[in-house]
Amino acid sequence: MRYIILPKIQILDSFIYNRIAAGEVVDAPSSVVKELIENSVDAGATEINIEIKNGGIDYISVSDNGCGIEKGDVKLAFERHATSKIKAVEDLDAIKSLGFRGEALSSIAAVASVKMVSRILHEDLGYTVHFDTGVLMDEGEIGANVGTSVKVENLFLNIPARRKYLKSASSEKMNINLLMMKMILANPDVAFKYIVDQKLIYQSDGKGVSAALVSVYGNETEYFFNINKTAPGMKINGFVSKPENSKSNKNHQTIIVNGRYVICNEISFAIHNALKDYIMLRRYPAYLIYIDIPFDMLDINVHPNKTEIKFIETKRIIGIIYHLIKDNIKAMFSNVSDIFDNSKNLFDNKHENIDLLEFSNFKLDANQQQLNVSNCLNLSISEQSNRFDIDLDKINIPAINDFVYDKDGLRLDNEIFTFKNLGTIFNTYIVIEKSSVLYLIDYHAAHERLLYNKFKVELEKLTPASQPLLIPYAFKDDINNYSIETLKKLGFDIKNNNIFAVPLVLYDIELRIFVREMASEDIKARDLTALDFIKDKIIRSACKAAVKSGDSLSLSEIEVLLKDMAQEEELCCPHGRPVIIKMTRRDIDKLFKRIV
Repeated sequence: MRYIILPKIQILDSFIYNRIAAGEVVDAPSSVVKELIENSVDAGATEINIEIKNGGIDYISVSDNGCGIEKGDVKLAFERHATSKIKAVEDLDAIKSLGFRGEALSSIAAVASVKMVSRILHEDLGYTVHFDTGVLMDEGEIGANVGTSVKVENLFLNIPARRKYLKSASSEKMNINLLMMKMILANPDVAFKYIVDQKLIYQSDGKGVSAALVSVYGNETEYFFNINKTAPGMKINGFVSKPENSKSNKNHQTIIVNGRYVICNEISFAIHNALKDYIMLRRYPAYLIYIDIPFDMLDINVHPNKTEIKFIETKRIIGIIYHLIKDNIKAMFSNVSDIFDNSKNLFDNKHENIDLLEFSNFKLDANQQQLNVSNCLNLSISEQSNRFDIDLDKINIPAINDFVYDKDGLRLDNEIFTFKNLGTIFNTYIVIEKSSVLYLIDYHAAHERLLYNKFKVELEKLTPASQPLLIPYAFKDDINNYSIETLKKLGFDIKNNNIFAVPLVLYDIELRIFVREMASEDIKARDLTALDFIKDKIIRSACKAAVKSGDSLSLSEIEVLLKDMAQEEELCCPHGRPVIIKMTRRDIDKLFKRIV
């Protein structure tokens, strides 16, 4: 029989358990900066200065003009579980402060050299303490301004096992830069000054949300639109970037709940759904969303760092945000109806035999072992005036001064349908005048969106035409079964790790790259639909098939394009660019200084 000697249970020395606790609170320079700034905000500071050196590894300084700490409490603030923000267990259910755990200062002092100076308004002198790796080195009265200043040096210097896991100074600096951006936006009424290696990075004036946004994004703020909603028990407002100003990562997505920067995946996903048809895959909107809600209607104790959050009424909140953004985006791209409003009837049944969006003449290039196209979507690559295969005898859009009749032969008021097609400029833009408004239409972007919409509808209905491959493409067993079954529904013919056919809309897809991306993305795990995943492929197909900027269009071709545009409720380029630019008579008069 094997005998085991049971170890004796004992109470850990405070020096040891402080270091263990520090690992829960302090894992990087950015977490130190976050804890200290939150303390300053909770102290009522209106000005906070932050300075770091070498990514915060060597030096961090946070000073404020808050209420300060009484002399007798300065040293006490470094004790474990010491806090002025929680007094009873009931307080945990309605936390209003940012920092409250009572472990931040003790944890920071356990892994670095920390000096604090603090003074309250009604005392002539402040008080200072100096801790080095958890040991009190010095304390006493000192001359100081009202408020608190904390300097943290040599983070993890005496703890090599922790220090080696720090990232490079440049990476730690970028993390703090990102944190500062969030802090400025989360506290728009606080003036921040942030210095890195003696260089000013951010400076805000504390004059509200708009000013905070400008201090972070500068001139980019013109590419944001505002959302605002007051509902029973909550208020939601903020800014969302227009599709053309999307970002390459999610760093610029900020959600502020009751003044606290948080992460809420449900809200992030709702915003993604509202904008996904306007932004390319792997591009992300920038947004700043403020939510004010009763403290007892949310739970911020989901994550130790209090960054993740849960709402009592999550569905209601995400529904409001989704519709606020969706309505703004639709209004942004609804210029089509402005032009064609009552003109849709004019186009009805006039071009039954004309379909700008049909496929034709696909062929395989055996040498390239992939699909190519010589005449896609009735858009001939060769130069000819009739590139859309238009039956000119069927064109029947009235000229500007023609009378218009309804189906019973009754004459209609021509003013209902008046818009003047003034032709094209720069072989890129169609120019239309209506009433006192001038419209410029990017005909490549318009045609591209029409094609994209058609392709997307075909795939959504799961009735896409397929194109067999001349040579089947073999791939390794690296795509999960869920993804394979999803692709089959979209028109891919896949058997035994071989692709025999692809959807016709993806005729020129590079299968080697496509399969590699499929294997790395994992549709099911990332909550992506297959359409989300292949969206950029559909866009590329539409872009290649669309009439190009620089191609000249005949009058009949313009008329057919306008006819198809008139059937759309909203129109924007799949890349997020505008299709139509609107200029009023007043705008033009101002350019010519007729109006000052």
